[in-house]
Amino acid sequence: MFKAAIFDLDGVLTDTAGLHEQAWRDAVYPMPLTHEDYETYFDGRSREAGLYSFLRAQLTEANEAYCNWLMEKKAKRYEQLLTEQPIKIYPDTAKMILSMFLEGKPLAVASSSKMAPKVMEVTKLAPMFAFISAGEAPKPKIYEIAAEKMGVPISDCIIFEDSRDAVTLAISTGAKYVTYMRKDR
Repeated sequence: MFKAAIFDLDGVLTDTAGLHEQAWRDAVYPMPLTHEDYETYFDGRSREAGLYSFLRAQLTEANEAYCNWLMEKKAKRYEQLLTEQPIKIYPDTAKMILSMFLEGKPLAVASSSKMAPKVMEVTKLAPMFAFISAGEAPKPKIYEIAAEKMGVPISDCIIFEDSRDAVTLAISTGAKYVTYMRKDR
């Protein structure tokens, strides 16, 4: 049995992937960014890795200053979208969180998004979580940090993810359980 739970944010706790996609689309405009492009290059990856791979696919010069400018532009647009649109919390995940919280199990969010604390604040989920990452480390390291902050060995944690790449990384930590959450739920 697991003693603590670690959740990804976008696509597992909240339906904010669409906001990220829109923010990236606005940031890279006039380059075209389709939904398929977003899933291929950005979804489940760090901002840097996603942006560099997208720009390479567009055959665009990707110097550091340009990439930093685009990432800042995306971050500002995403923050703006958070205040303009309601954030949907997945009902099945909300039930799990409440159940685990009431059982006294420590909960953490391990997200590569620097806006994770803001999203958790806006959704009013933050008080139930012992740790909320803000992109402190890449995956899989962030899972280990989350377990450490909760005071539980990673081998006693269950990790909830929505990308196959992230599931593979979560398994590599030695977590007892890793669960894949479908995006189409």
